[in-house]
Amino acid sequence: MARSEIHPASTALMKLFKRDNGDPFHFYEGQKEIFNAICCKTPRRLYCVTPTQYGKSESCACGVVARSTLKHEKWCIIGATDRKARVIMNYVLQHIFDNPIFFSEISGSVSLEKLKQEKSKDRITYRNGGEVFVLSAQAKNHKAMMDSLLSFGSPNIILDESPLLADEIYAMVKRMLGGSKDNFLLETGNPINRNHFYKSFKSAKNKVFIDDKMALAEGRFTKNYLDEMRKEMFYSILYECKFPVGNEIDALGWRPLASVELIDLAKSRGKAEKGRKKLGCDPGHGGDASSYVIRNDNYAWLKDKDQIKDLMVNVEKIQRFMHEEGIRQEDVYVDTLGIGEGVCDRLAELKIYVNRVGAGDKPSQEWKLVNGKRQYYTKYENKKAEMYWNLKDWLEAGGSLENNPAFDEISDNKWKFNSTGKVQMKSKQLLKIEGIDSPNTAEALAITFSDYQKPAGETGSDDFWYAGAGAVSTASNLATELGDLLPD
Repeated sequence: MARSEIHPASTALMKLFKRDNGDPFHFYEGQKEIFNAICCKTPRRLYCVTPTQYGKSESCACGVVARSTLKHEKWCIIGATDRKARVIMNYVLQHIFDNPIFFSEISGSVSLEKLKQEKSKDRITYRNGGEVFVLSAQAKNHKAMMDSLLSFGSPNIILDESPLLADEIYAMVKRMLGGSKDNFLLETGNPINRNHFYKSFKSAKNKVFIDDKMALAEGRFTKNYLDEMRKEMFYSILYECKFPVGNEIDALGWRPLASVELIDLAKSRGKAEKGRKKLGCDPGHGGDASSYVIRNDNYAWLKDKDQIKDLMVNVEKIQRFMHEEGIRQEDVYVDTLGIGEGVCDRLAELKIYVNRVGAGDKPSQEWKLVNGKRQYYTKYENKKAEMYWNLKDWLEAGGSLENNPAFDEISDNKWKFNSTGKVQMKSKQLLKIEGIDSPNTAEALAITFSDYQKPAGETGSDDFWYAGAGAVSTASNLATELGDLLPD
């Protein structure tokens, strides 16, 4: 990738930023380009794709700190969700205390120490007229979100995770620039969709693109780290930075959970019984069938499927299949939608306590260490998304299926990233609109993966660091001199 020339003032400003421990902040080559583009507001439109955890948010924040304090400008940081909107702003609050050149510009009666501690602060104003404020493009009410964006304007916008915004919301964000001829827009995001961001990025003359190979060459990641992450979900998106190809995704972002080729391969692997058996039951409701699927560690098969709408029949079959296959009650999973809850209640009356699985239940949580404490998070919208993704992982890892056309339903299931960046499965109702029958056999198999737990991970500290205030008057003079060096 051809590197753009870095302005001398940008190079000088980079030396003022620090790490949490007080060491100089090291900008990687891609981070330098992002920082320079913000400091010099050149080009006026920049689109940025880098691996996750590369540091694009932090370099954006450093650029905003430098430009807003030295040129006394108004800058708006917009995130696709409340949490994402806070990421860059938190870095702004961290790095504005790296040097008196920056924090000497802060106005108001709030002490510097108190401001440093206010991680939730949504706006910083400067004594010479500049400001930084944060907005979220997320709202439960779609109209309320649109009205909120209509109420604001800014000549300079950093739009973080742009691909997560619906096209109409994106249009409202760009409208905010209309009040100034001297406007600037930088968009960042992972290549998760083929929406407005994909079109803009592909056609743009000015963009920053870093993939895993470039980040490795820069020294941002180690080979061992990338080899470890290669085994995790979304590596091609989060590290190789590959947009989905056209036949993998529709206009609304939906893509198949598993390809037809993967299902055919799973069927061809043959029977390989190993480990404890699990029974999944998706009781029929409405016009749907009831499906009973059994699997062990390596192989899954359809035990039975019927159109009988009687919970007592479901109860009797579950009891019989448990006895025939030697399945324990803790290894039985029942979908609670429709009559499923009644099936579980009747089994409980018989002293058989099975796993009740609701598609809308909360997914399992993972955790990472932050400041020595566990911070919990999830990658899924709900339990349904989690269990279907675990099924996908099982198939890709070598899981075998009975050579039965009923399992073709797995490839009918579709997923996408929702507005918060979590995996969401397409509902049965939406599938029916497309003419796809309810995937009951796929569901019966998927719920047997509902209690899968992934290993925990760790990450570094996110503590703020404060150098202390001093030499404010000298800093103000130097800020003016540096500001004069930057292009208007």
